[in-house]
Amino acid sequence: MSNETTRTSQTALVATEKLMVGAIEANLPDKPVHRLLSWDSLDGANADKKNYPVESDLGAASGGTEGTDLTSNTEIGMGATKAVTTSEGVAIKAVITEKTVRKRLGGLGFSTVLGAFQSEDIGALTTLLAPEVRRMTAMAMQKIEADCIAILDDASNSVGSTGVDIGISTMLQAIYQAETQQMHLPRSQRGFVLTPNQVHELNLEAAVTGGGYGGGLWSQNIDYSLFNAPGDEAMMDGLRGSFAGYRVYQYDSELALSVNGGADVGGFFGCLGSPNRSPDSYGGKVPYGVLLWDQPLTFRFQYDASLRAMEIIPTAEYAASELVDNNGVSIVSDAP
Repeated sequence: MSNETTRTSQTALVATEKLMVGAIEANLPDKPVHRLLSWDSLDGANADKKNYPVESDLGAASGGTEGTDLTSNTEIGMGATKAVTTSEGVAIKAVITEKTVRKRLGGLGFSTVLGAFQSEDIGALTTLLAPEVRRMTAMAMQKIEADCIAILDDASNSVGSTGVDIGISTMLQAIYQAETQQMHLPRSQRGFVLTPNQVHELNLEAAVTGGGYGGGLWSQNIDYSLFNAPGDEAMMDGLRGSFAGYRVYQYDSELALSVNGGADVGGFFGCLGSPNRSPDSYGGKVPYGVLLWDQPLTFRFQYDASLRAMEIIPTAEYAASELVDNNGVSIVSDAP
């Protein structure tokens, strides 16, 4: 075995001198995109796959002639079923020794640590190993977020050009493209998902290149709150502002979707969902994507007596997938 967490791993928390109560937390990426998909669950099902039936477009009806028998039948068929299969998307392990927990900041008695380790009581261990649980949870959620971001460029239709900054015209083209695709959900449930670099390039064009300070943009009654700093609560959900009446969400630059071999980054415009609504609840008119859970993020603990250490094992089984291709438009622009 290797990479066990020993006292050497956490030297900074072993109290050889006075330390602050909590270590300074790492700067971690925001994770709004997984909350912009419709959530579904396979918990209790006897399969790890869910099929979402899709209707085909029957086209317009034909006319007839009075007193004439209708000889042609209309076949009311179905389109290709969307199959979403879950897998163990998160599966990591850390091993932390008894002595590390006993000797780090705060100090705990031998019997307290050994008793908690040998009991394998999930509640006690989650409390005792709270710093490790918190940091491994962040690891797991970052992986889930990245998998959800990855489907944003699965849409067949895209706007923007490789090597070219995003602009106001690109945003308008995305809105127009959505109209030509006959998106399912009403406009109030559509929105943009962009990288910080894309938001920055839009603001530069709006404030300097296009509208200019005191220019035409600012004298018009238009909706461009994207330029303003959002409130703290809004940014917790990734909401950066609005453009032409559509919400604009910003996802983290660390997780920016790499397009065209890294030359570009990916954004999105389309039908957004909610963790509180499964695709079944929309009555057939569903958002662009789904986050299908088979097993939520779960922590397991296993004591290794020979190593005098505890194994911490978080896992999650899920799948992030596009549901309706026409309910999304990919946005391509030059990487920073």
